This record gives sequence, structure tokens and C-alpha cells, in this order.
Amino acid sequence: MIDHKLWLLRRPKPTDWKGQPFDLAEYKLDGFRATIFRNAAGIKILGRKEYINLWDKVQRNTSLRKKIEDLPVNTILDGELWTSSAASDVVTRLNEGDIEFSVFAVPLYAGKDQRGMDLLGARLLAGALGFVNPRLVDPCKRTREYLLEEIKKRKIEGLVLKQDHWSLWYKLKPIATIDCVVTGWKGGSSKYDGKMGALLVSVLDGSEIIEIASIGGGFTDEQREWKKEDVIGRVCEVEYDSVTTGGRLRFPVFVKWRFDKPTYECTADQLHG
Repeated sequence: MIDHKLWLLRRPKPTDWKGQPFDLAEYKLDGFRATIFRNAAGIKILGRKEYINLWDKVQRNTSLRKKIEDLPVNTILDGELWTSSAASDVVTRLNEGDIEFSVFAVPLYAGKDQRGMDLLGARLLAGALGFVNPRLVDPCKRTREYLLEEIKKRKIEGLVLKQDHWSLWYKLKPIATIDCVVTGWKGGSSKYDGKMGALLVSVLDGSEIIEIASIGGGFTDEQREWKKEDVIGRVCEVEYDSVTTGGRLRFPVFVKWRFDKPTYECTADQLHG
């Protein structure tokens, strides 16, 4: 019997790439990490939590359902549920039956431990099972400049750089920044009760002011003392991961004030740069 919780704990967690050697560069798609468990008792598809089974919703996609049901008993596929748009759409697409699954690794196949399999063998097996094969960039070109340019050119979230099939995974994501106008101040709670909890930031889209994020991270304890009247209308630089389909920043972090930037330069077109 497969111990789902134990396998989820063993699942590789990519660390930031700092020039380590790698042999495979795969797309990091903007989706949900998930693991498919196929055993005699049935099928489970689990994300970060071992008690939430996504199989009921994935079944609505008939082509994906058939491929999963055809897997041998006692097989595990680690990968990502994704759509052609953004991670924020995954839940919606699950309900509509329009979802895909990319295989990162095949740690168990028909009861046989495959964690020692080489990278090429794992790719071939994933392809033979009929799943979306991981997409690649040229792994022979390992400079940060080349890889970041590939990410930008292909309009993907980032790359997963692998040295082994089931270990030594690294992630590389571009760091995006934007200049915004502070348009709101929110009080904190618990440790920050009575202090600043978050700043609301916006950009200009023509004559409209569009709020794009609530920033709760990147501040020092001293900066948490800022009062509303101290910050409203000021321009700040914000670091973020990506932009949702709704036009909001994902994982925004305060970087610094931009005293050299006038508010009229904080425009929405920065999001498309």
C-alpha cells in the first residue's frame, strides 16, 4: 500500500539555482504541483495536502482521466496540473474539465522504485505513458543570461534545472520589478497590531488608477511604524513573481522608495515590459 503522506514528504523541492551543474532544463509552468497515486485501492491526485484529493475534478477531463486510469497499479507520477493560461485559472479549468498534466518524475512504476532512473529514461517513460512530455531548452547553454532570455522569449514562469531524476533540482525565475504609487495603508494584526500590515499600490492606466497589489512583505520592523499620512502618494519599487489574469501581482514584496520617480511614470504598461 502506498503511503501518500510519506511520498509527498519525499517529493523533491527545487532550490534556487546558483550555478550548480545540471543536465536537463525543463519549463516551469504556471500551474499547481501535484502527484498522481495509482494503486489497487483507487486513484488519488494530491497537491500540498495529503487529505485533498483532486481526482474527482480531474475526472471531468476525459482524455486525462483515461491516461491516469490506464496506469499500472502501484504507480506514482509527480508533476504539475496546468492550463494554457495562468495558475489562477487552474481551479476554474478543473471544474470545466480542461486541464493538462506535465510529468516531472516517475518515482514508482508498477511497484518498482524508479528514483534511480536516469533523466532520459524518465522522459521516455513519461512519453510512453501518453503524458505531456516536459519541454526543454538547450541544456548545453548554462549561462544565467541565456536561460533568463529563454524564459522571457518563451513567456514561461521559469525553469527547473535537474541533475538527477529524483534529486538535485534547482529553479530559476526572473525577478520582475515595477514602480507603483501607494494608494492605501492597512493596519496589521497580532505582532503588528497598531502598526502597518500592508500597503496597497496602484498604477495609472490612462486616466484610471488601478490597484494591483496589497504588499505585506519586505518591510523591516522599523518600516512597520510608517503611518498612513507618511506613505500615501509616494512611489515605491515592488518586486513580484508574475501577473495574474486579473492584472494583480503575485507574491509582491516591497523593495525601496523611488524618490526619483514621479507618479505619472507609474503606468500599467510596465506590466507588459
